[in-house]
Amino acid sequence: MRPEMDAGWWGRCVSGLVRTRRTGSTVEYETNTQAEVPMAMMVQGSDGIEDDVLPVADLAASMRLADGFESVPGQMARLRGRLRAAIAIVETRTSKVLVAREFMLRGVAKDGTRQAVSISPLVEVIAAEVQQGTTVVDLGEVLVEPHPHRAVLVFERSLRVGAVLTLRVTAGYSAWSQVPAPLREAVLMIAQGLDSGDDVTAQAESLMAPYRALRIGGRG
Repeated sequence: MRPEMDAGWWGRCVSGLVRTRRTGSTVEYETNTQAEVPMAMMVQGSDGIEDDVLPVADLAASMRLADGFESVPGQMARLRGRLRAAIAIVETRTSKVLVAREFMLRGVAKDGTRQAVSISPLVEVIAAEVQQGTTVVDLGEVLVEPHPHRAVLVFERSLRVGAVLTLRVTAGYSAWSQVPAPLREAVLMIAQGLDSGDDVTAQAESLMAPYRALRIGGRG
């Protein structure tokens, strides 16, 4: 048994290609891959995950809660809280958005018409603008080239290095059933660990490892 885990504790226990830092609902992603290098960016999440999309029934079944668990005062709020924390941990560790929602991405652009971002699955770019000095330009339609770990955005016009790029995007799986089974299992495992205090680090990391971008040399 160990003290209750949180996203910060998890980040200190394991490390990977995509280095992250979470402040409230804001996450910083940075990578050191050399081919199609994603820009460092601030990711501002939306208002959060709605109650009705959380897999509460799956967690209750995994915890072997008795029928009627939802009628126990405070039970639903507790399970939802554990699930939100577990989803945040898995999303931070893998740069995968498990529940579809909108995000604001902001970072310093690289030169050219292509920009890679370390967030997936990236569904669409709703709006894009670039600021160079005091001038702000709407970038119009942006093409998304899907990638398992870092989608590439293709702009109609070339961006100047150092310009501040701001994107409003939709990212994430459209339904919980579309999330890869190992990641769903990792969420439930971590949620149970958060509830019981059990150390599930090694088991959950094993489930997440195939869905993380690799370091040069093949290590996750």
